[in-house]
Amino acid sequence: MAELTARTVATMKPEPKRREVADGRIGSLYLVTGTNGPTSWVLRYRRPDTGKAAVLTIGRVWTGDADGAPDPVIGGHLTLAGARRLALDAKLELDAGRDPGRARQDARAARREAMADTFEDALGEYDRRHLSTLRTGDHVEANLRRECAKWLDRPVRSITRRDVRDLIDGIADRGTPVMANRMRDYLNAMFNWLVQREIVEANPVSTIAKTRETARDRVLSDDELTAVWKATDQLSPTACAMARILVLTGQRLGSVEAMKWSDLDLDAAIWTIPGSDMKMGKDHVVALAPRAAEILRALPRASEYVFAGRDGERRNGRSRFRQSWVKASGVENWSPHDLRRVIASGMARLGVALHVVELILDHRARSMRGVAAVYQRHSFADEQRHALEAWAAHVEALVSGDAAAGNVVRLR
Repeated sequence: MAELTARTVATMKPEPKRREVADGRIGSLYLVTGTNGPTSWVLRYRRPDTGKAAVLTIGRVWTGDADGAPDPVIGGHLTLAGARRLALDAKLELDAGRDPGRARQDARAARREAMADTFEDALGEYDRRHLSTLRTGDHVEANLRRECAKWLDRPVRSITRRDVRDLIDGIADRGTPVMANRMRDYLNAMFNWLVQREIVEANPVSTIAKTRETARDRVLSDDELTAVWKATDQLSPTACAMARILVLTGQRLGSVEAMKWSDLDLDAAIWTIPGSDMKMGKDHVVALAPRAAEILRALPRASEYVFAGRDGERRNGRSRFRQSWVKASGVENWSPHDLRRVIASGMARLGVALHVVELILDHRARSMRGVAAVYQRHSFADEQRHALEAWAAHVEALVSGDAAAGNVVRLR
């Protein structure tokens, strides 16, 4: 029987059906392969007390670079070397008269008993170990806590597909299908993590279909945009500044909330949004009109975040901010995200080229696809700056009520 090698495992082809390949070095260790290629490692043994055949799943096959493989633990992702090490440990347990499979079952039961009894406990563990490592983690945690408030005291293992479906349908029924799909994605990621941690047996979200989204087409009139701008005076100083930066830059609310002082070069009037915060996954450079830079310079630097909350952390009161601003404006049926459509339409009226508008909004330009996307590497930085300054001048004219102010960038 030939020994398995790391190369053999890496190059093994998918099989038409499930098959176990024995490791020639440790005969009781098997590599399970099938239609998706190598998937897991199992150990076949006989129980010390009954002599009956048993199977212990040691872990999943690690398919990445061996240097980046995690430490070998039962249930984790394992290289061939890691699987052999754990198999030998299990055989030592057998030699001592202990059943490694039952020991794992007992440990799993104890872990379930000790960890994440309620949905709130599970969310806290998920936040501490995973969400807290993400730049947008606090926003996700706040949304999960708010939308799933009625689940907080329930045992997390009691959450069913019906519960999830009712929650998602309820969010969609209130007229926010996009938020319904965001919550579906947030919950799916959370329950996948809980399954990996063996806190729950199955993910109740995996079979829930997404809600059909209808693209919004709301574009504010000039009078409505003026009312929206003037309503920022009724917000707190920090919220006022954040709202005006949204109007002047056209960026997403999440990106503005996550803005750090280290992302800004106010001398050059540039804001660089890290790729981790962008849908396209690449750093996005935003030119700041003079008024936008002036607003940012006037803010206190009490935290690494430009628009920090009272605790110095990134703001996570997106819903309260939106509701306060919409209410203060007196304008119906709009949201801060609609401003991106308003700015795109307004710049088009000002004569800004479509591809420049799409670059400003970090959209994949329709004119930059196919061959053009491969060979076009000009950043159009000057064009973007001129467009944003023209937009700021246009807002100045609307707010001041003076058509001549369109030649000026400074806003009142």
